[in-house]
Amino acid sequence: MGEAIQLAKSISDHLYIAEKFIWLPTDDNLAPHLRTQLVHHEKRRRWGSQLLESLGQAALNEWENNPHEMLKSLGSKGDEHIWTDVRFLRMISSVALPMTDSIDRPDKEGIYIIQALKGLHVISGCIAPVAPDSAPALEVWIGIHRSISELIQSADKLFTTQNTLLKDVVEVRWAIRGLVARLQIANNGLYADGMEIAGGTMLFTTPNLNARTINLPFDILHHCLPWQMNSVENDSAPDYLGYPTKDLLPDFIRSIPFNFDTLTTRTGDSVIERRGTSWLAEEGIGALAYSGKLMRPMNIPTSVRETMRDIEQWCYQSETSSLSQLPTTLKIGNNLEFIWDDCTSSDMPYTELGQFVNADSNNIGGFFDCALTNHYPDGDSACKFHTDPEHGSHWHRVTAVVSCGQSRRFAFRPIPDASIWNDWDTTSQNANQPKDDTSCAPAALSLFPGDVVFMTRDCNDLFHHAVYSSQSSLSDHVDSSRVSLVLKRALDRNGKKGHGLAGEGRRARRNNSL
Repeated sequence: MGEAIQLAKSISDHLYIAEKFIWLPTDDNLAPHLRTQLVHHEKRRRWGSQLLESLGQAALNEWENNPHEMLKSLGSKGDEHIWTDVRFLRMISSVALPMTDSIDRPDKEGIYIIQALKGLHVISGCIAPVAPDSAPALEVWIGIHRSISELIQSADKLFTTQNTLLKDVVEVRWAIRGLVARLQIANNGLYADGMEIAGGTMLFTTPNLNARTINLPFDILHHCLPWQMNSVENDSAPDYLGYPTKDLLPDFIRSIPFNFDTLTTRTGDSVIERRGTSWLAEEGIGALAYSGKLMRPMNIPTSVRETMRDIEQWCYQSETSSLSQLPTTLKIGNNLEFIWDDCTSSDMPYTELGQFVNADSNNIGGFFDCALTNHYPDGDSACKFHTDPEHGSHWHRVTAVVSCGQSRRFAFRPIPDASIWNDWDTTSQNANQPKDDTSCAPAALSLFPGDVVFMTRDCNDLFHHAVYSSQSSLSDHVDSSRVSLVLKRALDRNGKKGHGLAGEGRRARRNNSL
């Protein structure tokens, strides 16, 4: 099976492997040695996790190369969708189901669980879950949710011990929150009246993971902005919603005046920047000092200003609802309940930004008033580990980063000699542990259009962040560009905001008046 996974390229390849090779402890007529020997259960869960991770990469490749064709080939109705495919259910169950009377270990089964949840997060970002409307499909849909719930609860239990790294906790929590946000949105439209559904409660909550990461000065707000397709050229689903869109990308590229500047390297060579940049600001805000240059402010386009207001309102509303802005529990039929949020998730968006935002603010009266914008023209364009300068002196410490276009992996790492992960770990056993190779290792996750990176407090003093190049195998003809918006707020420094530019100071004004 391992060789088959390595050779698999398409989504259908992976579903075929699940059908042909995967076995479950609940299968009838299972060979006794498979049921009773731990080594075979370890292989089952390892292969299942590798298959889910590989399926996520295949979905990412197909989405980024041709999302419309991918939707047509998969089918977009809930009854014809991968999220109601029994082979997909078996794939997830192969990792979720433990051997009877066995105990999961962080350094063994924990690795498989993390791998599976990361794969599921990517799959949900590329192939949005769609609720079914028939009994057979609903049975598979519920089974998939049951297995995902088991994976989440296993992760929440496993990664509370001193033998687990905070970096891994951060990654698995982000993956869970991205996956659950999209499942919650899909289930908001679930109709199950009159269908026979087994009872019980499924938990999609992570109180222990939330507790371990509560001190960190950053978080990911998954699916904060519903940047979705309005329509697909598909007769079976003309109004299909829920799929990350690239429709905003041309608007941003047209309306934002990007510059690809020429920079001088340390060796004296002149090179053109791999990414285009532009500094957008409201009237009265000066230049931004960035990448060894002063960037002249340009007017903020309507689409960027609307994005600012949307994120502000999301943070404002997060005080009174779950972070997905949907009910925290869902009743399905008379007996089944999904619990999405246990109120232990971070209140950072509200406490750091939302409480300062007037719910009735208009298009020019919000918190954010400037933005560094970046145009990454191809999948090879990236941004190495760095910090954003002058936060706390020229710019407010709250920063929000959102992008549209191709997906990217976003990463944080403690700045060597300034911080280590254990400094932020609430697990007492990990306090004052010696520094090693993992102390400043990056925590990274795939992000999709509408996911927001939220940074505050001393994040830019103690953590680097980076954007990795594309993970996808992109065709040459595919538009692999991406636009990111780094939203900021200028601080008033005795009537001055931002930096002045050459020729705009008092001496220049005096000389010009002569």
